[in-house]
Amino acid sequence: MGVEYDSGTGVVQTALRFRNTIIPLVINNIEFWLLFFMNLGVCTAFRSGWYDPEKYGLDIPHELTGVTTGLMSFFTVFYNSHCFHRYNDLYDEIKQMEGALLEFTSSLRARIKSKRHTRRALRYMMCSVFCFFFEEASGGIVSEAEMDQIRRLGLVTLDEVNALTDLRKDGGPADSTFFLDFALQTVCDGVPDFMDRDDMISSFFDKAFFIRRVEAKVIDTLALPMPFQYFHILAFMMCMNLMIWAYVLGTTETNFAPVIFFFIQMIFQGLRELSAALSNPFGDDDVDFPLNRWLWEVLVKNRQLLETQFDATKMIKREQLLPSDTPLLVDFFSGHKRP
Repeated sequence: MGVEYDSGTGVVQTALRFRNTIIPLVINNIEFWLLFFMNLGVCTAFRSGWYDPEKYGLDIPHELTGVTTGLMSFFTVFYNSHCFHRYNDLYDEIKQMEGALLEFTSSLRARIKSKRHTRRALRYMMCSVFCFFFEEASGGIVSEAEMDQIRRLGLVTLDEVNALTDLRKDGGPADSTFFLDFALQTVCDGVPDFMDRDDMISSFFDKAFFIRRVEAKVIDTLALPMPFQYFHILAFMMCMNLMIWAYVLGTTETNFAPVIFFFIQMIFQGLRELSAALSNPFGDDDVDFPLNRWLWEVLVKNRQLLETQFDATKMIKREQLLPSDTPLLVDFFSGHKRP
């Protein structure tokens, strides 16, 4: 889930933080400790005199590691940047979906007078959004426990769940698509002579299909990660470079060699773990989207918007209207300096 932090916190205080960072993932990886103990072994053998690389012609000048180090730094940063841009794109798409859902609810409240139809249409749209995120988090299928959670929120009835189960037997689209279609059917049923009201119906269809296009874009983005060949060459390059660094730093005279190698490992393997976590933000990692909180906020906002008792038309009827010749902008700018 997302971690809140203060960007004004000092560098040292931030760097020494352990919880909710990528460090636990790195140090819990057996590869990290295998490479580190390799460095410790070479360093111990060299410092104790058991092993002399010059004697066997196995010494590696530091200058020879510059090319591979530069290549690995470039490939690692490029991969991390790609994953971060993908992460931001997914965030933008989800927020657009939330905005379109609010617009759909606002249109329901303003254009359809039947509360029974507006509530049912909103229920189905919320079910569609909930099912979509559950499908992405669990691999494309809404489990019985997740559907029961949606039912306990009052978004779907047991009869509707049973009807959806029957539809699943015949295959077809995902649950989120079924519920979106149910919402549009409900809207059409709530508009008298809807076949002759294309001007009204089209606005609902446009918003619903926009949400569907956003969902499809999220699915397509997740289905197209960085090609495996790039991921493989990056892993191969990192493995070779870390092994070379473990050997080269182990054969230096300084006692700080293991400490330096420890932090080099931490940085590069941490970037790789961070990139892997950013590539799919639907899960339980610290960098993943706080979907539970977002979905709850969306549910509350749309319900409050639909059920609010405020009616602007009644206020207009009770208040004295401004004269039609009142120059509003002139009155406003008369006492203010124009921008």
